[in-house]
Amino acid sequence: MKRIVLWLMIGLMVVSLLQPIGVEAEELVVPEILEGDVGIQIALPTNGALKIQNESGKVLFQDRYVGRNVWAEINYRLEPGEKILFYLNNKLIAERIVKARSIGITTPVLNEITEDTYVVEGKATPGTIVEWYVNDLRIRTGENYNGRLSLPTTFNRLYVGDKILVRLVNDRGEVSPFAEKIVAAGNSSFDLTLDHYYGDQAEITGSALKDTKLYFERKDGTMIGQVTTSYDTRFSLILPVRLNVGEEIIVTPYSIWGREGTSKILNVRNPRAKLPWLTEEIRVGEENVSFYTDQHTAAYSTIQVRDQLDILLGTGVRVVHLNRKVEMDEVLTLTFFDHWDEKLGETKVKVLSRNEDENPTVESPSIDFVKTITNQTRWASLCTNPYIDGMYRIIALNDQGELLDYRYIDNYKCEMHLNKPLNAGTSFTVQIVDGRDGEVYHEEVIEVVEATKASSPIVQKITDRSTYIEGRVTETEWVEDNIITVNDATNRKLCETHVNFDRTFSCPLKGLLPAGTIVSITQTADGYYPSDPTVATVSRTFNEPTPPIVIVPPSEVKPGAPILHPVTSDALGLTGSGTPGLVVKAWNEFGFRLGEATVNTDGSFRIPLERKLPQGIGIRVVQLQDGKISDGAQTYVQEGENVTLRLMDTLTDASTRLTGHLERMAFTPVRVELRQGKTVLAKDETTFFFRLDFKPQTKPLTLVLIHADGNETTQTIQPLDTTPPTLATMSTLTDRSTRVFGRAEAGSTIVVRHDKKRLTTKTTTAGVYSLNLPKLRIGEVVTVQAMDEAGNTSSILQRTVLGVQAPLTATASSRVVTGKGEPGSLVRVFSNNKMIGKTVKVDAKGTYRVSIPTQPKGKRLLVTQQKTGYVKQTQTVIIK
Repeated sequence: MKRIVLWLMIGLMVVSLLQPIGVEAEELVVPEILEGDVGIQIALPTNGALKIQNESGKVLFQDRYVGRNVWAEINYRLEPGEKILFYLNNKLIAERIVKARSIGITTPVLNEITEDTYVVEGKATPGTIVEWYVNDLRIRTGENYNGRLSLPTTFNRLYVGDKILVRLVNDRGEVSPFAEKIVAAGNSSFDLTLDHYYGDQAEITGSALKDTKLYFERKDGTMIGQVTTSYDTRFSLILPVRLNVGEEIIVTPYSIWGREGTSKILNVRNPRAKLPWLTEEIRVGEENVSFYTDQHTAAYSTIQVRDQLDILLGTGVRVVHLNRKVEMDEVLTLTFFDHWDEKLGETKVKVLSRNEDENPTVESPSIDFVKTITNQTRWASLCTNPYIDGMYRIIALNDQGELLDYRYIDNYKCEMHLNKPLNAGTSFTVQIVDGRDGEVYHEEVIEVVEATKASSPIVQKITDRSTYIEGRVTETEWVEDNIITVNDATNRKLCETHVNFDRTFSCPLKGLLPAGTIVSITQTADGYYPSDPTVATVSRTFNEPTPPIVIVPPSEVKPGAPILHPVTSDALGLTGSGTPGLVVKAWNEFGFRLGEATVNTDGSFRIPLERKLPQGIGIRVVQLQDGKISDGAQTYVQEGENVTLRLMDTLTDASTRLTGHLERMAFTPVRVELRQGKTVLAKDETTFFFRLDFKPQTKPLTLVLIHADGNETTQTIQPLDTTPPTLATMSTLTDRSTRVFGRAEAGSTIVVRHDKKRLTTKTTTAGVYSLNLPKLRIGEVVTVQAMDEAGNTSSILQRTVLGVQAPLTATASSRVVTGKGEPGSLVRVFSNNKMIGKTVKVDAKGTYRVSIPTQPKGKRLLVTQQKTGYVKQTQTVIIK
């Protein structure tokens, strides 16, 4: 026994000797920490409060409660040799030394790029500098924090065959190999897939390539709506009207640049939803009606009970809370409506009696209340019990007994809106009340304490190319109403956004900020005083791009740099001077080509622009000679007239569609409307490309751009007249005619051509024309054509000048018709539109004789005389 005790004592001594000095026995599991790491993945031995700091005491991460596996984000540059200390529940549990990165950076990876790509994306080593090149010109340099590559094309379209290059540089100057992609042709189908649609559904769903704009229209051209796919390629179009079963809907995809893809047909199928049904009987004294809705009941959006309307969303059990209890023998009529407020059906339910043993017993709820709130709290979550019956109400009263708020308690939290400010040092009372009889079941007093300031936001670097202002806050507890506000030096609000659950924020700007702009970023949160502002200055990012990556053999002489004149946002071309005969080329700061030209003999040049340039963007122009590139002349685009609409179609009186795009750098959606007077013919929500569908118009139209701030930019468009004028009639012409006349479109010009001469006249307001002619000869051709003010011409009518025959005479008996006419002409006799007898020719003496079948006395006959090149004559004769 003594020997066993001795061995136990020795074991305990060995274990105590193995304990590290100053470090607890518990240890965390953390991978190797390398310089430049932006976060640490940690596995803890237990839950609790975690703090990470360096040996100088700088806190790198802190959270009051974390799970056993946590990602600790470090907003601090970790240096080699730096000691990092880990505290769990205020106990030092481990130390780590930051190691230098011993391996080189890897080659970045680019995703596939097409002419429709809106954002070039890929993967890269975190913590490196990214250099982007387009067509061998460096266009952008920036830091990569999270390992994701992202280069917005920002309305500078990529073309098939463009070359995109990217490489990485670390802080020791090590450079990765280039990753290269060639811009490919876009997919004509845009990977458009349509989900089955049933006639009672409120939305059309499906998927397509990211940033694809989809237009939905009926076969008669009526527009139903349009939607743009989200980042996950899914889309959902809420239907403004009901679609008919069997109807075919045309869905047409467009790229962000306006390239049209292959349309698909969506067939409207028979509805398959069922009316919701009751899950249990309704008994006297109850306040809730429970329903079950199946998976196809999305269209049944509204239910009416008595005079009360409620919304039914989703599937499964849905509960409607009535505004008063049901009474004995009451008959409830439950009426169901679809998404378009059309009645689908109704159910009648009789209220049943309740047995005595069925009367519910009311138990006082168990609630965990907060003890204090601050004097800056307006929307307070006062309790944390998740299982409070909906029959209870919560009432808040201040210390003078005045009502602060009165609300139902939901199944998750009891929130109240305090309609009066509370002073620090005071208190208020919260009561839990039975909503049926008003009995108070619980009362709690909550103290009001002085609020502290919200933390000042930590802001990432802001440049003159930034479209968002991003950063994070340091509150250890997330507050639902944290708001970030960004103002400029004149206190003008630039943007406002909520803080995300992970304490980060991303505030979208309405436009690019010029370099040197001073902005202040402030955090406000319910329960806190506003933070002290974080002040930042917008930095300039445009540096002169380097020459192409392709190495050019050294030369003793390179062309001189051209001179570039100032450029404004409404310029139609780039102008300047250079060496006569050399080619000048222009790019914007992102490396996208703007055009090229040859310098004139007088030393001037002009590079026409395909579209207007956004204000603030950098422009660079170089000269080329024998493969050598000069130094660049560069400038920034100054403010101009800010023309922001560019049409891709010519509007005519036959047009049914108008497309175009916006010339700008912002991503904020705007609305484009086509109006005639105050009537809106078509509209589209867009960030860039728009399409408007309408019926043909002849009167002036107004194209209106409605900005996010409500301001409007208008442009009047007169549809071009492309409809030919009508030319209805033209008179018969003979060698005795002295004029030509007829009817045509009122106000049009009539062009008459005869004998190599061109004669004109105008139609009257009644559409009649008449024009005198010179002497006409048999066989001549006269043409008439109408032309309107727009130069549109009608089809041509023509007449051959005919001769006038000798007068036709006729005498008829029951078997013979005789008479006189034009020698050589052909005579025919008709009875009831049917020829009788044979065709005879008028002899040289001008007489004819036609034998006919026996006809009754008094019968009316028609005699015709016809000769080529002469006017046809007719004569009616009655048999004697």
